[in-house]
Amino acid sequence: MYRFEKLLVNLSLTEKDAPLIKFASVITKLACSESIHFIYSREPVEIPSNLQKQYPWLIEPISSSAKTKADEIISKYYDGYPDCSVTVEILEKQPTVALLEHSLKSKIDLIISGESPDDRSVAVKLARKAPCSLLFVPPESSGNFSKVCLGLDMSSYSYYAIDIATAFSKANGVKEIDCINYYNIPTGYHKTNIPKEEIRKDLEIFSEEKLKKFLSDQNLRGVQANAVTKESHCPGIALRILADNEDYDLAVVGCRGKDALTATLLGSNAEDIIKNSKKCAVLAVKEKGTGISFLENLMGLKTSGNLF
Repeated sequence: MYRFEKLLVNLSLTEKDAPLIKFASVITKLACSESIHFIYSREPVEIPSNLQKQYPWLIEPISSSAKTKADEIISKYYDGYPDCSVTVEILEKQPTVALLEHSLKSKIDLIISGESPDDRSVAVKLARKAPCSLLFVPPESSGNFSKVCLGLDMSSYSYYAIDIATAFSKANGVKEIDCINYYNIPTGYHKTNIPKEEIRKDLEIFSEEKLKKFLSDQNLRGVQANAVTKESHCPGIALRILADNEDYDLAVVGCRGKDALTATLLGSNAEDIIKNSKKCAVLAVKEKGTGISFLENLMGLKTSGNLF
């Protein structure tokens, strides 16, 4: 958990912030975090000059009222590591831009976001573009975790995902996690003379053996990793349904899978579970610094020195 020294929390200033602030509190304690920065950002609204004169209150700065609201919500739900410094910032800027800029400038290790008043688009965009991992906490989350699942495709990105998942679990006293790999039956199976059930059984055995071998090669920190293989053509959807139906508190997924093209791709499996998870928090894992050059060029922001 040493990786998560600097946390960034995206606030909506609604009660939907409650579980993500609670989750942030837990992480600061587990990681003995150095700092946590809360940001509320609202895109500026342009008002025609004639309306400004007639209704000057329409362009009243949000800083004062929003800061008061943010302080109230944080005071109510935040109970983090005592030595972790807490700062709050109110900005009039497009939320995704504001959070990405701060993640670059402050060398953030983990961004924590919930659901905006309208949708989850900000969380998805952050997971796609941020140079660090993102934790999405849905409104129905408990704000803590004791039951963890991990989606694995056994690509090179799975090594980092399981490292983070076991670190989280070990730090929070979770003794076992379910490591899930999805396989699918090739569409051309019907061209063979082999019965579908026989192919399914062979693939299940092969996938289970491969997963167990993968897990046996990892440093699991004493956490029991249960190898689970399931059939699905849509792993992201299947994992999301499983996570909610089986009451997992936390699902860990790699941001890039076997078909990734660039460092900034989130991956369809991770994106689906973030968009649709009802109760289960989702940790989308990236190695810190992933896609940083692309992000700097995209935003026209060049950080000085070696950022990561």
